[in-house]
Amino acid sequence: MDRQGKIQTALLMCTCTPYSVIAEASCRLIDRFWPGHPDLFIVGGREIPNREMIPFSCDERDWIGMAHEAVLLLQQRGYTHCYLILDDHPPVGTCNVDYLNRLLPEL
Repeated sequence: MDRQGKIQTALLMCTCTPYSVIAEASCRLIDRFWPGHPDLFIVGGREIPNREMIPFSCDERDWIGMAHEAVLLLQQRGYTHCYLILDDHPPVGTCNVDYLNRLLPEL
């Protein structure tokens, strides 16, 4: 929780250059099926238009290292919780927004 006791949740998608097209499509599906989703960050791969890319210093094949660096940055920015979204596992239907945005982080 932040200084006011508020939960700050982020979405983190790890990807790599060959999967950048898939990651971009997954971002669109998240926008479509998860209205009001938390801030979405991408680590790895090529630049995806209109998405915040997180820089990393390790080899792109080290997705655990990339995720670790990204989580540290998100923590520095004040995020208290993070959903790891795999680039090739987008939502395929309407998400339970109340559960994902409020109930699960509160638990």
